[in-house]
Amino acid sequence: MRKLIVLSLALVALAGVHWGCDDGGSHSSSDGDTDGDTDTDTDSDSDTDTDSDSDTDGDADGGMDGSTDADTDSDADGACDNTDDLAIIDSEDVDGDAVSCGITCMSATDVPACVSDCLQGDPGLSEGCADCYADRVECVATYCASDCIMDPHSAGCLSCQETSGCIDAFETCAGTEVEVDTDTGTDTDTETESDPVDACINSSDSTIIGGTDVEAEAITCGLGCVGEPDVSGCTADCVSTETGLSDDCSECYGDMVECSVTECFTECISDPTSVACTNCQDSSGCTAAFDLCTGL
Repeated sequence: MRKLIVLSLALVALAGVHWGCDDGGSHSSSDGDTDGDTDTDTDSDSDTDTDSDSDTDGDADGGMDGSTDADTDSDADGACDNTDDLAIIDSEDVDGDAVSCGITCMSATDVPACVSDCLQGDPGLSEGCADCYADRVECVATYCASDCIMDPHSAGCLSCQETSGCIDAFETCAGTEVEVDTDTGTDTDTETESDPVDACINSSDSTIIGGTDVEAEAITCGLGCVGEPDVSGCTADCVSTETGLSDDCSECYGDMVECSVTECFTECISDPTSVACTNCQDSSGCTAAFDLCTGL
């Protein structure tokens, strides 16, 4: 049962790959200047730009023409503001595709590049536009993972994206506006009184639990439900379909996944079997609610 908290790693695994909304990389480029200067970089930009800064503008000033040259990323502004990309954005769930690509790429060496490549393949965005979505995934995972893990459309998630600059950066990069859906329903399923009791104590469910690794199925289902407005319900439906457990018994597993991610995200992120994670599950009521619900 403790392993169910692994769902929380789906998004945060992305955040552990040195992510940040800005590029932040300090490249020790040779600056490629052909004007014969010693390249002491007195233009105060600390040479963090990703281009080769070959200084081909003919001013022979070695980058001292007063420009800040703050090319902190390689994405062109308005990269999605074209006929082909807009047609895809209007007809496809690109946000959902970005979440799925992020999960698929969470073990990649270069996660943002992997997400971009994934979105270029399906739904077929251009490279520049796909980069904008990959950067937003990166930013959200870095700054808003705990706010967005349960529901990326929630008011809390969107508020975090706004205050952290993720939305502004995306809108500038893509040239499109983020549509804020205020009808999100942020209910965290606190109506424990209506939850089933001893739902798994019956011959059918007991047989399935005894012969099937239901916890593993719940983890797989939970990962597939990341980004859904109702993670608990989605997970429960999947567990019921995959294992044959009754709806009520499956609901217990769905609720456990949601409670652990919502209440114990920080404590369980590094090690779901740690004392801190277990204590949080106990003190927050996740364990007691699961035991009462299943009867196990």
